[in-house]
Amino acid sequence: MPVVIALVLHSEDGTGAAATAIFVGAALTDLLDGQIARRTGTVSSFGSTLDPLADRLLISGTIIALAIAGILPAIGVFLVAGRDILMIIGYKALKRRGIVIRVSPWGKAYTALFMVAIVAAMSGYQPGGFRLGWWLFWAGVAGSILIGFAYAVSGLGRLSRAQGPPKPAG
Repeated sequence: MPVVIALVLHSEDGTGAAATAIFVGAALTDLLDGQIARRTGTVSSFGSTLDPLADRLLISGTIIALAIAGILPAIGVFLVAGRDILMIIGYKALKRRGIVIRVSPWGKAYTALFMVAIVAAMSGYQPGGFRLGWWLFWAGVAGSILIGFAYAVSGLGRLSRAQGPPKPAG
């Protein structure tokens, strides 16, 4: 991640083949690692916790660099980073109470969408002048906020059930 960020920030226009290739390599090895763990039955609690965090760091760090370079809109990056911070705080608070929220298939889909958006934005790919990376990024922002809301509702519901019914006043 630090190499991708440095390459984006030191390129003339925020794009570049080297940054794109390293990002793609990081994304593919993350995907491969998860596939291997599931197929070999070596999924661990540590890996299940660390993998989504690593995804968030890779995505957040890269989109922040792309916003600084003027490739992606800062307000969208702010929304994603804010959502990620709230998700981490919520995850930690629930985990302290013994409640673990697993990554949903929709969460994985939006992570993949962000990765495709980042690759399109970093590579400068604009078929017919269409800003593919920019539009995919905004789709990812909208989806990640919706998924974040769904995680929050799920977490609060599980917390409420774990605490039991409210005690009568009196």
